[in-house]
Amino acid sequence: MSDNIYRVEEPEVEFFSTGSQGLDNALGEGWPSSRLLNIQGDSSSGKTLLAEEAVANHMAKWPTGKIWYVDAEATFIEEYARNIGIDTSKIEFVEGIYTVEDWFRMLEEINNHVDATIEARGKKKKPKKSEVDEEEKEEENKSGLIYVQPFEVPEDFHGLIILDSIDAISDESEMGRDIGEGSYGGDKAKKFSQAFRRLNSRISNKNITVIGISQLRDMVNSPVPGVKIRSGGKAIEFYSSIVVRLAETKTQSKIKRTEKGAERIVGLHVEASCNKNKVGRPYRKAKFKILFEYGIDDMTSNLEWMEEENPAYLKKVSPAGDVSVVNEKGAVNINTYMKRVFALSQEEHKAKRKEIADITREAWNEIEARFTLGVKKY
Repeated sequence: MSDNIYRVEEPEVEFFSTGSQGLDNALGEGWPSSRLLNIQGDSSSGKTLLAEEAVANHMAKWPTGKIWYVDAEATFIEEYARNIGIDTSKIEFVEGIYTVEDWFRMLEEINNHVDATIEARGKKKKPKKSEVDEEEKEEENKSGLIYVQPFEVPEDFHGLIILDSIDAISDESEMGRDIGEGSYGGDKAKKFSQAFRRLNSRISNKNITVIGISQLRDMVNSPVPGVKIRSGGKAIEFYSSIVVRLAETKTQSKIKRTEKGAERIVGLHVEASCNKNKVGRPYRKAKFKILFEYGIDDMTSNLEWMEEENPAYLKKVSPAGDVSVVNEKGAVNINTYMKRVFALSQEEHKAKRKEIADITREAWNEIEARFTLGVKKY
């Protein structure tokens, strides 16, 4: 049983980390498997990076799983992903997804393949290609394409599908429309609603997680300043179990470093708000730092959160070499401490990250416990 008191106890739901212990805490226990999830954010707010962190943590938890990535915005840089430790050879980058219909057919193709394999396994025989493809033919014949490569479906199968982004794909009616014809984008929203309505319940029992990324932009002529919108209608939010909205923090959002007189921006401060959460308590927030060529700087983010919200727990963090987070006089020096941590070996670095994450989770739960009523109504 989870030690997070604000996670809805659903034994059938499995979780994998977001790459940020703070965000894991805010969501309840991380990303829930077998659900539709939506990451929203302004331009360059860390949406693709958060998706990449999801890939890395999904791989770590389910090494035999399968990952599909639809890079409709061409924002996934493989070299960058490898730098933060992702084995990109295990990702299938799906080509030819230009419309909602293409994406829907891809999901159907994956779903039907898993269905056929499970059914064949129940009959104790290996599925033939004809059996796997039989239910797919109707949709495939419309486009003449097969989107994904054949894949294994082990007993402990877990799949992850990422669409980056919802805003970058169109719909077939728009693709066939003359560029001069007017459009209000209603067809795309209807298609998304239809796709989610037909597939959401089917993927939920296949251990397939779908993450859709949405690009936020300012609403034109809005009577209220600062209103953000994204394309695709309301279906993505309606059917999503979790909606996370990313934004750079308003003050000093850029992380700068000076080396030998030269100053460069090396990262961002990001705030993640989770206003919809069907597997945990909504209206929780997390702040974390993103370092270029490293990813989410989980340790520094956790230490800074504890310093701000629950400083007593900083004393539980063990020294890194001869440097402690809190010295004998009670002064906190996170920067010096983290310089020592980044100088540790890979294994020591990993162990330190786990230690700080565990303490952060404990500190978070201690705060959340203050807001429980302590009694049940029924």
